[in-house]
Amino acid sequence: MKKLIVFITAITFTAYLNAQTINKEGKSIVERFTLPDGYERIYTEENSFAEYLRNHPLKKFGTPVLLYNGKKK
Repeated sequence: MKKLIVFITAITFTAYLNAQTINKEGKSIVERFTLPDGYERIYTEENSFAEYLRNHPLKKFGTPVLLYNGKKK
């Protein structure tokens, strides 16, 4: 029972954080995932792989994830 309560608490907290940190309109990682209060992104050099990943265009929020064979996950 104790494990179930911990599990439910963790799921509820995760859902709460996701509601605050996900911007469904964001088109890149930097825009889609806002940082919680008190956090800041680390510096990345211009033209680095980290900068590329942060600014790489994302698909629309809610787009299904497809497997290698094209089937939905």
